[in-house]
Amino acid sequence: MIFVIILASALVGWSLGRNNVATLFGPSVVSGIMNYRVATVMAGIFVFVGSIIHGSAGLSTVNSITKVSLGISLSASIGTAILIILMTHFSIPTSITQGIVGSLVGLGMMNGYVNWHIVLKVAIFWVIAPFGAIAISFVSHNFWGNRNIFCLSQTTFHAFQQNQIFKKKANDFADDDSAFWHICLLFSWRK
Repeated sequence: MIFVIILASALVGWSLGRNNVATLFGPSVVSGIMNYRVATVMAGIFVFVGSIIHGSAGLSTVNSITKVSLGISLSASIGTAILIILMTHFSIPTSITQGIVGSLVGLGMMNGYVNWHIVLKVAIFWVIAPFGAIAISFVSHNFWGNRNIFCLSQTTFHAFQQNQIFKKKANDFADDDSAFWHICLLFSWRK
């Protein structure tokens, strides 16, 4: 039974990779800042590191939605994986959190126990999160949009490099938020 649960969890992980790379790095890939291969490698690295460092906080919240047993864990994992695979197949971005919370609430209702306080807390933040993202992206865009910083596309980078203008431009930005400049420059080298 434990092997089957591990297999179901691996299926959830696979569906997470299939669905969430677009969410994590979609804007960067579409805008040409990085290519798809770099995005997938970075997503794998940072999802792994993030889960090791801070994954326990979300785990404790999810585990407190209902009484979790081996059978509930297996059913929730399979339900979540299938939901995410179907949503991704139809090109509908969705959160794996919505799938697992929905699965656990449904199974908890079947078993007679759901911690509605936790479910309400999660649901409230599902409503608040998009508006928070709107506000934060607006502020960050206004902050970075007013800076004299830009990311070089591959074509622009090669033009600067060939004309030796690149050295002058790089020096102009060296004192102004150089960490951001180097990140932009790093992702412009796509090959």
